[in-house]
Amino acid sequence: MTLYEENPGESRKGLEGEDLYEELWKACAGPLVEVPVDGERVFYFPQGHMEQLEESTNQELNHQIPHFDLPPKILCRVVNIRLLVFLILFCSCTLAYF
Repeated sequence: MTLYEENPGESRKGLEGEDLYEELWKACAGPLVEVPVDGERVFYFPQGHMEQLEESTNQELNHQIPHFDLPPKILCRVVNIRLLVFLILFCSCTLAYF
């Protein structure tokens, strides 16, 4: 299957494989979704991650997972991005701590 992009002044360029998957994923995710690229510097927010984990498991994690006195944000570098299509998970990012 091939998806064609139309750009004024350019011939039609076919997208296949990973490029096609990425374009379809972006079309389904919507115009407001931004995904970082490999090598980009981003901040990781541990509290937000814990809140999402608590919400997705419907449990009170404050009593089950110890607190490690982490800073509110941690500067990281994106190592890998996987675009996924699941009910509650759309993208998986692998980060490296600076």
